[in-house]
Amino acid sequence: MVIAFLVFIFVGVVVVVTPSAALGYAFVVTSSRLSLGARIPLLLVLAVGSAAAWMGSAAVTGTLWPVVVALSFTATLASGAAFLVRESGPRRAAQVPAVVWPGWGPPADPR
Repeated sequence: MVIAFLVFIFVGVVVVVTPSAALGYAFVVTSSRLSLGARIPLLLVLAVGSAAAWMGSAAVTGTLWPVVVALSFTATLASGAAFLVRESGPRRAAQVPAVVWPGWGPPADPR
C-alpha cells in the first residue's frame, strides 16, 4: 500500500513538473531577442500563469492544490532561470580576439 502511494506521488510530481519545465525552457528559447531586463519579469509572469492554470483543473482539488501550484511555479521558474543563465553567459563574455599564431604581427610597411 505504501509503495503504491509513493508511486502515485512520483507520477503526480512528474505530471506537474514536466510541462512546467518545458514551458520555462520554451520561453527562454523564444524570447531570445528581448533584453535580459525584460525577460526576467516576463518569466515570473509566465510562472505565475502556469501555476494559476492548475487552480482551474478539476483533477486538483482539496488539500493538494497548494502543493501542485507551488511545484508548478517553482519548476517553471527554476527551468527558465537555469536556461536563461546558460544562454546569457556567452553574451556577457569578454570579446577578446583570438590570436592567429603566437608571435604573429601585421607585416611592416615597406615605405
